[in-house]
Amino acid sequence: MNCDLPVSVERLTWFQKRLGLEKADLDRLKVCLDLFIKKKEFAETFYKYFREIPETRIQIEHERRRGHLKKAWTKWFESLFKKGFSGSFLAYHWRSGLRHVEVNVDYRFITLAYSLLRQYCPGDDVHLSSSEQPRGGRS
Repeated sequence: MNCDLPVSVERLTWFQKRLGLEKADLDRLKVCLDLFIKKKEFAETFYKYFREIPETRIQIEHERRRGHLKKAWTKWFESLFKKGFSGSFLAYHWRSGLRHVEVNVDYRFITLAYSLLRQYCPGDDVHLSSSEQPRGGRS
């Protein structure tokens, strides 16, 4: 399967606006900056969570390059905070989505991942330590 589709920043920007995502939303997320960028163990916690799910474990255990997924997640979080909703972030996000399609990641697990991120950073009242699992997580 060839997922080398061109990036349409205009279409992604249109979708971003339909979702109502603005700079103010990123500003509210800055309270999470330390958790996502400076604490590298966040990607490890995320990795362990998905490794415990049988349906996602198979993909994690068969990574072509061991540890690449953790690095990719760390880079994604960093790019969100460093690039905001810029064209380059939207293009990176698009390519990430294409990769999910290429390796046949069930979209429900992508939705689950976004849900877990929201639980780690629920708003201005962030108090979850890096060693805690997200609500509903497995211990």
